[in-house]
Amino acid sequence: MAVSGLKIAKYGGIVTLDLDLTYENKSAEEYTYPTFSIDMQEAIGLTPTSSVLPVYLYAVNEDGSYVDLAGQCSMCIKDGVLIGKVLDESDTIHGKVMFLTAD
Repeated sequence: MAVSGLKIAKYGGIVTLDLDLTYENKSAEEYTYPTFSIDMQEAIGLTPTSSVLPVYLYAVNEDGSYVDLAGQCSMCIKDGVLIGKVLDESDTIHGKVMFLTAD
């Protein structure tokens, strides 16, 4: 699992993160749902007012349409660490996070 893209926008005390996550399921077995954790605290550089931030996940089809991945994989940022489970195959998925900060 790797963060292949990260965009941060701050509007007053509101922060949005756009993540591109590329992963490879090396086992290639169905229903393994690989888990991972990536320290994001230094990359984000802002302190959220909450310790757990849900990540809205989606994929983009070849025709440009979006696919909601709710229920297929799950992620959150907890205390600055991105953790979660991903789909069975290797792919690139996208995530959006919004949070408040006092920074």
